[in-house]
Amino acid sequence: MVKTLQLLVVASVMLIAAGAHAQSATPGRIAVLDQEGAIFATEEAQKRIKSLNAKPEFDTGKKEFEKLGKEYEAAVKQFQKDAAVMSADQQEAQRKKLQEKNSDLEHLGRKLQAMRQDVLQGLMQEMEPRFGKAVGEIIKAENIGLLLNARGGVIHADNYYNITPKVTDALNKSGADSSTKAK
Repeated sequence: MVKTLQLLVVASVMLIAAGAHAQSATPGRIAVLDQEGAIFATEEAQKRIKSLNAKPEFDTGKKEFEKLGKEYEAAVKQFQKDAAVMSADQQEAQRKKLQEKNSDLEHLGRKLQAMRQDVLQGLMQEMEPRFGKAVGEIIKAENIGLLLNARGGVIHADNYYNITPKVTDALNKSGADSSTKAK
């Protein structure tokens, strides 16, 4: 639902911008940018991710995660195969073992994800000033008037694309018309 709403908002902004573009000869171009995608595709990001993957703690955790995942899958298959011939107590004991394995798997997955997230967040913070400068230079060089975030929202918009004053004027006029009729 939220994604659909975001898509509708972005589409509406683009339609408004396209309509405004048709009315004037000097608006800036419309562009889309995936900030995280741009930063994570850099050589620096690739080096950091490679470095993280090479850390013994992370590498060991990844291998353990894969091992636990295979063990869990095998245990689930075995339980499904044997459940019909197991007593209720045996089934319950097996379910508890499966829940424990699943819990361990989830815990390790969260730990690995947190380690990765720390590296990526640090990278985003470090690159933010360079990113802002690069985007600003490209906006100017490419004459971009409206820059949309690929994940929804607006990153940059020239005043040309702001129709707020026009809407205010239209509301004022419609209010004046209705107040005249009310008298």
